[in-house]
Amino acid sequence: MTCRLDKKNLKPFICDINCDKARAILNDHKGNDQFHIIDTRSVGMYKVGHLENAILLDAFKANFKSLLEHLDKDHIYLVYCTAGIRSLKAISVMQKSGFKYIYHLVNGLEGCEF
Repeated sequence: MTCRLDKKNLKPFICDINCDKARAILNDHKGNDQFHIIDTRSVGMYKVGHLENAILLDAFKANFKSLLEHLDKDHIYLVYCTAGIRSLKAISVMQKSGFKYIYHLVNGLEGCEF
């Protein structure tokens, strides 16, 4: 599975990335209205700090799947949490729901500086 978005031949992907790759992706997609950041943590964790422009969708809430229905499945998403557990659950649900382009911050925000 490729971890790159090839503009000529768009192939769906779920790609585990580290902090460095996440920084590069955030930079590459700055101003791209088809790129979204999803914070899968709780409201309290989000309020303590989150990535700029991140959408809060708590993966442990019962309505998580229904909230995903409001998102475009053909857009590009960077999904994260604190340590990678909630986001792993989230990307599993997203994949089953038909989302095509997902970057997963595999170890979460822990140890990352943005």
